Amino acid sequence: MVQENFPDATPTIASAPFPASRIMTIDELTVFLMHDIQDIMKMPHLNDRNAGTAQRTTFPCPSCGSHFYRPQERRRHIISRHTKARDYHCTHESCHRSFARSDVLKRHRRNVHRLM
Repeated sequence: MVQENFPDATPTIASAPFPASRIMTIDELTVFLMHDIQDIMKMPHLNDRNAGTAQRTTFPCPSCGSHFYRPQERRRHIISRHTKARDYHCTHESCHRSFARSDVLKRHRRNVHRLM
């Protein structure tokens, strides 16, 4: 630890409940580890939506109230759910399906018509 960058930081050393020369029994080890596990379980769970952020801004849909973490997610939702626009048409013969999003058309072509 570089002390000059953090002058008021005091390094702490975890003290083991047993001397280092003594071997812990299974029961002692279980109690020791369960204490750590209980501390970890009390921590708030992190995932890809909340890791590294204290508070996330959400973008609500003005039509239905669904919340999104990114404005582009809200925009995609509004276009695909709340408008009648279906600008992406399947060009496969005898298929007359149309979609609001290009990725859904690609998925349709791949899964229904076995086209890439």
